[in-house]
Amino acid sequence: MTEHQINHLAKANSRGEVRVESQTIAVGIARWWASIDRWLLAYVLVLALLGLLIQFGISPILGKKFSLAPYTFAAKHTLFLSVSLVIALVIAGSNRSILVRYAGFLLLLAGITTIVILLTAEPYYGARRWLSFGLFTIQPSEFMKPAFTLIAAAMFARYLQADRNNMWLLALIALYAILATLLFLQPDIGQLLLITFSLLSMWFVAGMSFFVMLAWLAAVPLAAIMLYKTLPHVAGRLDAFIKTASQSEAVHGDQVHMGLELLRQGGMFGKGLGIGKAARRMFDPQSDFVFIAIGEQLGIVIALVVVILYACIVWRVIMRVHSINLPFTLLATTGLLTQIVCQAAINIASTLAMIPPKGTTLPWISAGGSSLLALGITLGSLLCLTRYNNERALV
Repeated sequence: MTEHQINHLAKANSRGEVRVESQTIAVGIARWWASIDRWLLAYVLVLALLGLLIQFGISPILGKKFSLAPYTFAAKHTLFLSVSLVIALVIAGSNRSILVRYAGFLLLLAGITTIVILLTAEPYYGARRWLSFGLFTIQPSEFMKPAFTLIAAAMFARYLQADRNNMWLLALIALYAILATLLFLQPDIGQLLLITFSLLSMWFVAGMSFFVMLAWLAAVPLAAIMLYKTLPHVAGRLDAFIKTASQSEAVHGDQVHMGLELLRQGGMFGKGLGIGKAARRMFDPQSDFVFIAIGEQLGIVIALVVVILYACIVWRVIMRVHSINLPFTLLATTGLLTQIVCQAAINIASTLAMIPPKGTTLPWISAGGSSLLALGITLGSLLCLTRYNNERALV
């Protein structure tokens, strides 16, 4: 055989190996796509598209207000949303066993960064929460939520598997106490509430005793009084909420009641994308009060669709895991779902004057880079935990 024939045969074998490798990758991707909950992903994508739509609707107004290019805010939101979805898909394709390992590293990193911020950062609106990188800022406490939930689910699972060995429970309570202290010192009461709700939901599923439940119920009013007495901005918001709620007419300049009026003006089908006063008159219409912007520009019907989509996310995850006997998966999905539901409920309830205003983002709709990236971790974890194999069993 000549050297030319040998080279030709080697190239043919190489092409064959590349073709086989490509086919293997394609099969792997096809199997992964068949295993994930595509309906869950679809519901989130619809929410994300609605978020993009409203961000492009209000971005030109915000750009003019802050002397920036018309679509600066929308472009930034699109960038973080895209990265968030990529993170979600990468995590969705990973092995469930390594979720806790990565969550532990993320929680440690977020905790250390939070301590650095507390020691070095200057207060911004009375809080130390953000680490600045020039054009972008990162809020480490956002990443504590999914990371803590996964770690707590693993510890609860070990607690159950070890015949309810209280050492695991005490270690979890100690971890929660450390994180709660860091969040209180910032202060970031919104994130503190979300990790608390997540912890309690998992504890309830794991089997919370009656006496522990009574202890938590007793702690709620005590914690509320402590927050009211020690944090001036909490006391100010609560006092303003009680004052305006007791009056027949909205106080001039009150953001919440102004938002309700704008929502009423939007009617059933809205004024039209980019048309309205929310972006001009509301504080943070792209994040904290984005639900008002949706109602004013797109209408109450679309605002109700947003609420229904969150309900659909909960339903899909429950349908995937309700009959399984995997403690970690059941606990982790419970905690992650609780975070999503409570975060959405707090945002919507505060904008509708049902509770005092709280700077909490609306999942996958509000602007906020750290929030979107953390939601990418949450979505990816849910997709990973609810994957099915060909026998319709969780893998």
